[in-house]
Amino acid sequence: MNDSDSSTLVCLDCGALIDRKKRTGPIPVRCDGCRASRRAEQRKVYGRRAYLRLLERDPEYYARQRAKHGSYSKRHPEKQAEYSAKYNALHPVEHANRTREWQKRNRSRCCWHSQNRRKLAVASGVPMPPPYVLDALRKAAGGRCAYCGNVAPLQLEHILPITRGGTHAVENLTYACKSCNCSKHNRTLWEWRPRAKAQQAASAGR
Repeated sequence: MNDSDSSTLVCLDCGALIDRKKRTGPIPVRCDGCRASRRAEQRKVYGRRAYLRLLERDPEYYARQRAKHGSYSKRHPEKQAEYSAKYNALHPVEHANRTREWQKRNRSRCCWHSQNRRKLAVASGVPMPPPYVLDALRKAAGGRCAYCGNVAPLQLEHILPITRGGTHAVENLTYACKSCNCSKHNRTLWEWRPRAKAQQAASAGR
């Protein structure tokens, strides 16, 4: 074994090279990033076990704490929204599965939302523009999403959602990619922009 092999190890988790000359103590088998991740996971497991032991001793503890301090998400909606956006960006598959399960359990609410949206669109009194106008809007977009600027298949998007008072007026219509359209949902731009930036930051930090 040459000097380079003896002074370099490979992380067991990610395969990154570890320089033994910069480390003291036992031979490292994981890089600093993987060790930090494992410690964080262990803290979560230990915290969960301690919480369950507390509930076994005092089942009413959590209910008393919520009654005393209130729900954190209600007291800090902005922080909760930012945390949720980061978590969903880091766990897209889990978020998609959770959304599908919620829709299956709440079909009546999903149907009501669609029916209410159609009623509001009719009540606004502004009909959908003719196809040639929509084609002109699509060509003006140049195949790029109006929000993120990426080249992708585009969908018709209401800048101000119908459920929030928007109409089918041309100035309220644009074309966006499926990702931005679904992420924006029925939020206004002022509500959605910070959430989208938080998701992009979380995705870039992965």
